[in-house]
Amino acid sequence: MHLRVWRLCWRMLVPPQSLHWLLMRLCGQMLVPPQMLVPPQSLHLRADLVGPRFPLLARFPLNGWRLCWQMQEEEGRRTGRSSTGRQDGGGRARDAASAESAARRAASASDKPVPPPEARAPEPAKAKKPVDPVKVAKERLRKRLREEAKARKKASKREREQAKKKGGANEDLETFLVRTQERLQQAAAEALAEAAAEAASKAARAEVAAAKAASDDLEAFRNQTKARLRQSALDTLGITPAEDAGGTGFRRRRIAIVGAGPVGLFAAVLLSEKHRSMEVIVGGCQRLVHRPDAPEVVILEGRPQEGHCARTDIRIALSTSTQNLLKSRTKSNRFHSGMPVAEIEETLLQRWRKLVPNGTLRFGEPCRDPAALAAEGYDCVLWAGGRRSLDDATRRDLGCEVRLSETERVIVFQLAEIGAGPDLRSPALDFSTAVQQASKKPSLRVVLRPGVDGVCAGWLWLFGIPGDAVASRGGGKVGPSASFPEALAGALDESSPSAPALMLAAEALQQRLRPLECTARWVEAGFWSSDRTVCELGGEEGVPVVVMGDAACGRPFYTGTTLNYHLKEVAAMVDEVSWLHDDRPFGCARFQAHERRYQAEIHRVAQFERRGAPAPPPPQEEEEEEEEEEESLFKADAVNEEEE
Repeated sequence: MHLRVWRLCWRMLVPPQSLHWLLMRLCGQMLVPPQMLVPPQSLHLRADLVGPRFPLLARFPLNGWRLCWQMQEEEGRRTGRSSTGRQDGGGRARDAASAESAARRAASASDKPVPPPEARAPEPAKAKKPVDPVKVAKERLRKRLREEAKARKKASKREREQAKKKGGANEDLETFLVRTQERLQQAAAEALAEAAAEAASKAARAEVAAAKAASDDLEAFRNQTKARLRQSALDTLGITPAEDAGGTGFRRRRIAIVGAGPVGLFAAVLLSEKHRSMEVIVGGCQRLVHRPDAPEVVILEGRPQEGHCARTDIRIALSTSTQNLLKSRTKSNRFHSGMPVAEIEETLLQRWRKLVPNGTLRFGEPCRDPAALAAEGYDCVLWAGGRRSLDDATRRDLGCEVRLSETERVIVFQLAEIGAGPDLRSPALDFSTAVQQASKKPSLRVVLRPGVDGVCAGWLWLFGIPGDAVASRGGGKVGPSASFPEALAGALDESSPSAPALMLAAEALQQRLRPLECTARWVEAGFWSSDRTVCELGGEEGVPVVVMGDAACGRPFYTGTTLNYHLKEVAAMVDEVSWLHDDRPFGCARFQAHERRYQAEIHRVAQFERRGAPAPPPPQEEEEEEEEEEESLFKADAVNEEEE
C-alpha cells in the first residue's frame, strides 16, 4: 500500500500537504517513521533525517523509492511482516511484537518505562462479518444487469446519433437534387426563351422586310393613283399641263378678313387648318402642305403693327367650352380664363404664321367700305372689324342695320388695389342696397366683377344714374384717384342736381371697399344686334359679306359672354361651308345655316328686343330662286286663264 501511495505522489507531483490526511491514515500500516512519509521528490529536503544512515539520499533524490522499499523490507524482517502487508502463521505474535515495538517507541519518546509483553493483556481479535453468498450473487447479478442496461442505452444512443447524421445527409442530398433539377429546368427554359426570341426576331425582320416591300409597292400605287386623279381633275377643269406646271392651273377662292382681332385671327386659323394635309416626302418624313386649290386668305388690320397685340388692360372670361375649343383648334394650351386680349391675339397670330408662313397680313390699312374689296377681286369678305367699323350708310346699303336695346350710360370704376376690404369673389356681396340707402336713389344699381392678379383688383359698374347727371357728364376717362368720391368728382358735373346724392353713394362704396387707387369713366352699356349677318354686294356676281364678332351683335361688357359666343359661331361657320373652287358662284346661300342660327339667337334673348320683329328671309340657292320664279309665273298664268 505504501508503494502505491509513493507511486501516486510521484506521478501526480502534488505537494505533501495536499495528501497529509491520507498519509496520516496510512502511518499505522507502514513500517517507516512518520518523518519519512514525504513524497520522493521532497526527500532531498529532509537529508538531515536520512543523511546519517543513507548518505546518498541527499544527492540522488530519485532513489527515494528504492530506499523506502529497502527500509520497509528491513523492518519487515525484524518484525515478521512482509512488504506486501500479509501476515504469516504466527499473526498474533507478530501483532503483539508490533504493538510492543510501538509501545516502546512511544515510551522512548515520552521517557517512560515500557511494560513487558507478558504484563499487557492481549487484545481481543475482531470478529469477521459473515458473508451471505446469495446476497453476494444477487449483488453481482444486479451490477451486471445495470451494466448491460447502460451498455444498451449507450448503443441505442449511438445508433440514434448515427441515424440522425445519416438522415441529415439524405436531406442535404435531396435538397441538392431538387436545386439541381430547378437549375436545369431554368437553364432549359432560358434556352427555349432565347430560341423563341430569336425565332420571333427573325419573323419580325421577315415581316418588316415584307412590309417594306409591300409599302414600296403601296407607295408606288398611291403615287400612280394620285397622278391619275390629278390628271382626271385637270382634264375636267380644262387645265393644260403648262398651266399646271406654272402653278396657275388651279383656281383658288380669295377670302378677305377685315380685322385682326380674336375673331378675325381665329377665322383665318380655321380656314388654314381646314385645307391642309400631310404629305410623305423622300426618306419617310412628313410635312404639312396645303391643297393647291385651298383658298387664299388675306387679313386687313387698321392698327399699325406696333399697336397690335397691345390691349393688355382688357381681360376676357373664357368659358371652359371656349378654352377647349381654342386649345383643340390651335394645338396650344395657353388659353385660360381671365386672359388678356393681347395674349389671345398673339397666340392666334403665331399659330396662323406657322400654318401659312407666306400668309398676307396688312397692318395700317383701315377699310371702311366692303365694295372696295369686292372690286379687288375677292370672292368673300369676312367683316370682323368691331362694333363701329361700319357706318350707318354702309349698313343701310348692305341691309344689316344695328338695333340698340336697353342702352344707358354708366360709370365704370377700375379698382387698382383693395385695402382691408372684402373678397370681391364672394357671391354674398350686395352693394346696391347700401348705395340706394345712402343716396336715397332707388334707381341706382351696382355690379361688381373681380379683376385679374397683376392688372387690377376688379371693376365696379354703377347703373341707374339720373338723366341730369348723364347730360352734364364729363368727357372721357379720368385719371387715377385715391378714393371713389375723388374719381366720381372728376367724372361728374358738380352743378347737376343729382351730384350730391351720387357723392353719398360713392362715400358708401368707399367705406365698404376702401380702394387704394381707382379710376372712373363713362361707358355705354346695352345690347345691340344687326338685322342680318350675311349680306351681298351688287354686281354681276354677288360677293357675300359676312358680318362677325361685335360687328354682328354684342352684350354689355360686364356679362363677359360676348367673345365666347362669337368664337363658337365662327368655328361652326367655317366647318360647314365649302371654301374650294367648284366652278359655281360663291353666293350668300352657302351661309344659310349660319344665318338661321344667328336669327334664332337674337330672337331667343329678350334683351335684343327682336321677338316681335319678323326675321328677314334666309339667303337661298340660285336653283331655289329659279324654282320660285317658275312657280310664280305658273300661278300668274293660271290666274290669267281663269280671268279669260
